[in-house]
Amino acid sequence: MQLQWSPMEKFVVYVFLNVVYMALGFNINLINQGHLMMDISYKNFLSSIISSKGRERILRIIAYGFLLGCVSAYGEVAGTANARGTTSGAYVYARQCLGCHGPKGDGNGGAATYLFPRPRNYTQGKFEFGGSIAEIKQRVRYGIPGTAMPSFAAALTEDEIAAVAAYVRHFVPGKTPAAFVPPSPPAGLDDVSRISRGAALYSEACVACHGSEGLGNGPAALGLTDTAGNPIRPRNLVAEPLEGGERPADIYSRIHQGIPTNPMPAFGDTYSTSQLWDIVAYVKSLRKDLKFPVEGPDSLVGKILVAGHPKARHGGVAAWSLDDPAWANAHTVTLTLHPLWDRPSWPQSLEVQTLTNASTIAFLFSWVDATPHQLQGSTEDFHDAVAVEFPQEASSMPPYVGMGGSGEVPHGVKPQDTVVRILQWRAVIPGPQLPARTHRDKNPWEDQPFATPARAAGNPLAAPARAVAEYVEAGFGTLTYVPNDNMYSESRWDKGRWQVLITRSRDGVPSLSKSSTWAAFAVWDGAAGDRNGQKSVTRWIRLKL
Repeated sequence: MQLQWSPMEKFVVYVFLNVVYMALGFNINLINQGHLMMDISYKNFLSSIISSKGRERILRIIAYGFLLGCVSAYGEVAGTANARGTTSGAYVYARQCLGCHGPKGDGNGGAATYLFPRPRNYTQGKFEFGGSIAEIKQRVRYGIPGTAMPSFAAALTEDEIAAVAAYVRHFVPGKTPAAFVPPSPPAGLDDVSRISRGAALYSEACVACHGSEGLGNGPAALGLTDTAGNPIRPRNLVAEPLEGGERPADIYSRIHQGIPTNPMPAFGDTYSTSQLWDIVAYVKSLRKDLKFPVEGPDSLVGKILVAGHPKARHGGVAAWSLDDPAWANAHTVTLTLHPLWDRPSWPQSLEVQTLTNASTIAFLFSWVDATPHQLQGSTEDFHDAVAVEFPQEASSMPPYVGMGGSGEVPHGVKPQDTVVRILQWRAVIPGPQLPARTHRDKNPWEDQPFATPARAAGNPLAAPARAVAEYVEAGFGTLTYVPNDNMYSESRWDKGRWQVLITRSRDGVPSLSKSSTWAAFAVWDGAAGDRNGQKSVTRWIRLKL
């Protein structure tokens, strides 16, 4: 545990230690060429105090202690302020990256066990998309779509992105390579003849892994591994986000440079520049019917969820219903979902709206789900779910998106700034509505306390299923249920789409009392076995209240 000293505590401790040192015949000289020095004095302690020189020494100790307290107070405030100005890369890394990539940059952060593919091990010196400072900055800014690596374009300033990119490089052995700069895209990438030439080259170079239709199911797709020996699958070029980015220049770079950490080869020495652009044109032609919004750094920075302020039709926490007319005019954002555990299909986008008044905030979620999965009490059943996460405290920089804390409280960060609140709705079927089973054995002791000890002990998570619940968390292993009766939810599944309403009082969460805060969202697909940390998530976005 890291101790947090207030300026007054530092002042008192400093004066106390100096008096003790004087009793032992020592004196601390704080101002000696900027270093903490100790001078030996063999005078009697009492005579030192009685003498005028002793009184002068006591006054000097108190003055120095007061100065130390003032400097400490300023340093704590200035250090936090500098976090949004000229923040050190170490600070940003500890705040945003350590939870996944670990304190040593070896990819062994607290979240690594729950992520697939695993976080990058920087100490191996291999990067998927280039190891120059410029290319690392691009990854921090853009993220790696379709994986757990988020974009920080909205959450960090350009100075912070540059600082943390430079800090990441210090984990990497060897010299920093030069960045690869692709040529400018030519005109006419949608030209039919260029696409036709690209299709022929694709059949020659790409079909083995990505398949004849670009679905990632080529004959060589099974059994592929990355350089660490972990299983890997080729990208579905028709329906999935491209990890290296969606711009033509991004696709060109991947084809030209390959991906050094996996079997994707480099074709820069195999094909001419014109031929590589032909392949880019063909790949772009496959991506005309995407079911998710393409998120680049600019779109993420500009993506703000603006709360509407209509007059509530009902009192209390149930201020708005699922079918309230106010939703028709509410601002809507569509966010790309990224799986934390890679698989061929996942919920790819989430629509979010929000309404608020002085006392209540409401979220309306909508997403595509072909089959509704509702919790029925069996260990083989997993439920559909959706959640919103927001900081407990108001902060210009959001906490680590992976449940708040990154495993430790970084220097200069208040512990409360790592705390997040989570509101989760689960698709549950209340007990009386459980479908009848053709045969069910009666447990003669099932109504006895010893048969359900968690429920008998008062564990709220063992109580009969409730659709909406609130949690607080400040790092891995700290998820804590928060009893809250000031919440309300409604839900409806119709024609392959969920609509879920969650409302909550704005009391008790300081960030919700401000004009804006941060928000991130998650969706669980019960049909795919999603539960706990296996889910699909968005990046942080601004929530304007």
